[in-house]
Amino acid sequence: MGKLYALYLLFAFTAFSTLEAQTVQWAKRVGGPHEDKIRSVATDGDGNLVVLGSFATTADLNPGDDVNPFSTLYPENYLGDIFISKLDENGDALWITQIGCNAGIFPSDLSVDAQGNSYVSGQFMGSAQMNIAGTISTFTSSGGYDAFIAKVDTNGNIVWAKSVGAGTDDFTRTVHATADGVLLGGYISQTVAFDANDPQYTLNASEIGDPFLAKFDFNGNVVWSSIFQGDGDWVAVPNEITDVTTDASGNIIAVGRFHSTVDFDPGSGSHQVASYAQNFGDSFIVKLSAHYIWTRHFGNTSQDGQFTSIAIDQGGSIFVSGVFAGPTDFDGQLLTTSPDYFATPTFAVFRPMEICFGQKNGAER
Repeated sequence: MGKLYALYLLFAFTAFSTLEAQTVQWAKRVGGPHEDKIRSVATDGDGNLVVLGSFATTADLNPGDDVNPFSTLYPENYLGDIFISKLDENGDALWITQIGCNAGIFPSDLSVDAQGNSYVSGQFMGSAQMNIAGTISTFTSSGGYDAFIAKVDTNGNIVWAKSVGAGTDDFTRTVHATADGVLLGGYISQTVAFDANDPQYTLNASEIGDPFLAKFDFNGNVVWSSIFQGDGDWVAVPNEITDVTTDASGNIIAVGRFHSTVDFDPGSGSHQVASYAQNFGDSFIVKLSAHYIWTRHFGNTSQDGQFTSIAIDQGGSIFVSGVFAGPTDFDGQLLTTSPDYFATPTFAVFRPMEICFGQKNGAER
């Protein structure tokens, strides 16, 4: 008998802009007899909750009283399908959309624009199937995992979808809707064309994988694509962008992990940054506009570190979170883990002229 994995949706805050006086409004459950996961959630301007997740074999994806069973589009794919759903302020499903694959498909991130459209990203291997504007469309990967981005309108219809990849693995980690388009970030390996009809959007990465950023307009057209070029030294995991956002001025701030040496200026200039140890990863944060602005990185010579999430408040302070292991100097504040090889959550705030760290193992720093 298989294990039962339940998905729980927790609508926890009366206001998402504050961390004080939190009140649980409701909690909901969706799921089936196998492993089901929620990957990301976001709210729209009407207070609805948009959910991105995955389910295996069969699952009831409606957290309300009505039963809304879904089955994977390819029964032979035990890894499961992706679902996107919109819930109203009471936690009842307004719509549910499914994306299937015959080999493997995994969600990575979700973002909602000012008009209430949703953008989802992920990666797939084999043949992925989507209902785009009423027509069943099939996307075939180039060999390994290919990255994809899709736009879903306010009624749950997939408007467009794009896939990018070469013969090796190419992953998305983050998607972020801006005032004039959509940013996509992750890593690519070897040569990847973001627009097969325009070579200016083709990027050449190292075989191990290099961080990339790309921007699409709201119609799915590529606006630009950029790569943070690595030196190609072999390590077990790729260099990658894990999250991206924009500030009030439209500047782009991204976080992630890198090994060895990476050029963090994606333009015609160069800003080479080396990790503290060639075989261990450092956390990084980079700020860009139409040109390179700055980079910060943190690590040590014996263990890996990685920033995984970023947010910006109205005052322009940048909040990042991630993990680190071993003694790590965060701009003059030495934090360590016990034992040294245990990864520990960390939280940091970047202000215009300073850096401070909030919590490590629950203790203020």
